Amino acid sequence: MDNDMVEELRKIVVESLQSEDGNLNKAVDLAINFSTKNSISFDQLLDLITLCGSEGSYELVYIFAKTAASLSTGPSKAVAHYNAGTASYFLNLPVEAEEQYKLALEADSNDASIHSNYGILLKQMGRIEEAEKQYKLALETDPKHISTHSNYGNLLSDTGRLAEAEEQYKLALKADPKHVNTHSNYGNLLLAMGRRDEAEGQYKLALKADPKHVNTHSNYGNLLSDMGRIEEAEKQYKLALEADPKHINTHSNYGNFLSDMGRLEEAEEQYKLALEADPKNVNVHSNYGNLFQKMGRLEEAEKQYKLALEADPNDASTHSNYGNLLLFMGRRDEAEEQYKLALKADPKHVNTQSNYGNLLQKMGRIEEAKQRYEKALEIRQKFLNQDPENIASQLDVAIAINNLGALLSDMGYIEEAKQRYEKALEIRQRLLQKDPENVAYQSYVGTTLNNLGALLSDMGRIEEAKQRYEKALEIRQKLLQKDPENAAYQSDVAITINNLGALLSDMGRIEEAKQRYEKALEIRQKLLQKDPENAAYQSYVGTAFNNLAGIYKDMGRYEEAMKLYSKSLDIREKLLGPGHSDVANTLNNMAVLYRETGRYEQALETFNRALEILKNVYGSEHPDYGSEHPDYGSEHSDYGSKHPDVANTLNNIAVLYEETGRYEQALETFNRALEILENIYGPEHPDIAITLNNMAILYREMRRYNEALKMFNRALKILESVYGPGHPYIQKIQRNIISINKNTGR
Repeated sequence: MDNDMVEELRKIVVESLQSEDGNLNKAVDLAINFSTKNSISFDQLLDLITLCGSEGSYELVYIFAKTAASLSTGPSKAVAHYNAGTASYFLNLPVEAEEQYKLALEADSNDASIHSNYGILLKQMGRIEEAEKQYKLALETDPKHISTHSNYGNLLSDTGRLAEAEEQYKLALKADPKHVNTHSNYGNLLLAMGRRDEAEGQYKLALKADPKHVNTHSNYGNLLSDMGRIEEAEKQYKLALEADPKHINTHSNYGNFLSDMGRLEEAEEQYKLALEADPKNVNVHSNYGNLFQKMGRLEEAEKQYKLALEADPNDASTHSNYGNLLLFMGRRDEAEEQYKLALKADPKHVNTQSNYGNLLQKMGRIEEAKQRYEKALEIRQKFLNQDPENIASQLDVAIAINNLGALLSDMGYIEEAKQRYEKALEIRQRLLQKDPENVAYQSYVGTTLNNLGALLSDMGRIEEAKQRYEKALEIRQKLLQKDPENAAYQSDVAITINNLGALLSDMGRIEEAKQRYEKALEIRQKLLQKDPENAAYQSYVGTAFNNLAGIYKDMGRYEEAMKLYSKSLDIREKLLGPGHSDVANTLNNMAVLYRETGRYEQALETFNRALEILKNVYGSEHPDYGSEHPDYGSEHSDYGSKHPDVANTLNNIAVLYEETGRYEQALETFNRALEILENIYGPEHPDIAITLNNMAILYREMRRYNEALKMFNRALKILESVYGPGHPYIQKIQRNIISINKNTGR
């Protein structure tokens, strides 16, 4: 009869929830009245609570726990409120959960489990100091309380107190050497500390104690992925999902893994499954947005980032990733706003410091960019100094050094840039030597060699650059041979082949350069054929057309070059819109081709189109260089923009004026370009030397030889200080100086 009454209680409560749209308070009142009327005991209610908890029916646990609390006193009342608090926690009712834990502690202040769970709640609410207090109270009550040691370790780990966290995990395992959650969490800590072999040992101990422990399988998969043990990593994700097909974190982690492997459609399926289980999961929406961005589905990517930020407006990673998307789409002001929001949410968010630096670099705000990159390096170096053996910190420092090297290269600090790249390479090669089968480390080394090759090419150290490119290509092709369908590896191979093409072109080996560019184009077109809507692949193909057009121009195959430039322009306008800086870049190249083939009016018109775009992108005013405006007085002196793309286009226009005998306009335009470059870089940048060289040639044409020599010598001094004496451009200037001296009898 008693059991029948308990079943009847459950039945009427479920019916109440269904009819009252889940009103918990009405259901509690109903349960209290029914239990009182039918003399249902505390023990019966506790058994019902346990049953419902095992089924994951937390609404019923909450109702019956509050019913039990109303019908009991003393320790029993504490147990009831404790269960009500735990149910509230799982129902995402933090205020109610806190109220129930407080009531439980009023009934029994010496219960370690109540203090411990209350600590978990407070930590989740961001009240870290209060959470720590509860953990300490729990351990005062029971110094060997295993779950408290483990949870306290989690708190200490999350707040960066890693040594203290490790101590707590050790105390938990001393009390229970087979405590699964502690082994798993300790593994996570060791992974964060870069002690990967020890982390793997803890994961194995956790799985020995519980072969179906889902979190451990998932985290072990993350570790194996980081270690480059790809097949083993995937096996762990699959084992986790066998144990729990709806495990959100595993679907998300497996999706990240598949995305990194270039298996994008499979990755999407995992994110969809994760969102079916939890439609408001911030990390999944953000990662799904990253995937869409990689797939070139930009509108869908933006939607996912917005959904993530609806769920958590202060998620720094999502703001940062959304900023990256907006930057790619050419919406730079909006991108900057997202980076600012990310740093407002987390001023030490390292990836945002780097991403924001990249934006500022593209906007021509070079000094600000340098500050961001240096801040990112400072934060990462600080972590590494605290734990010099931490592999993750070593990798992070290498990334920060690499990024700073790229900026220093753009700023003309070539030797400093080279030192940064070589330092990043040293760190990555050292890690690879310790773990030579790690595909991630191989990829990192390939990337750094590729960057170093580009820098050495700029320095005129052609053979050294070629060696770096060929080594990078060797590494990247080996990775691709192991995983031929990996889209990321295919893209990396295409990038290095493209760079080799550019180098061979500089060496005058035009036919070989053409072959490289055609091979890069072939790879990129194959990627696009497999995924025609992928904006990134469309962009790669547009770039490949642009580069190949330059080779055809150098070969004198002007019609073919113009066709390829037109294809590149069409792709970029459709993909990025007609007002994007990449569109201006292609227009600039087309205008140079028009100029070199004597079609000066078309060249000038096309240069003006490029300048108009750059004005809109960078917020500047510039004069219209059309033939109807032959005079350039002071009313045109405010260029506003301080971006090198503007200076480059002005330089090209000045050359056009020189070739058509409009020397004064050419000189005025060169001066404008020079003014912009000096405002950006100061007086000692290689681009300034190139402009000075062009101006010197103009002065020579005007027979103003003293001024020409002055410009040549200034350009020579800059280039020698940046590159040393052997650079081809230096030799060219030296020949120009000798020619003037010879012609003027000096």
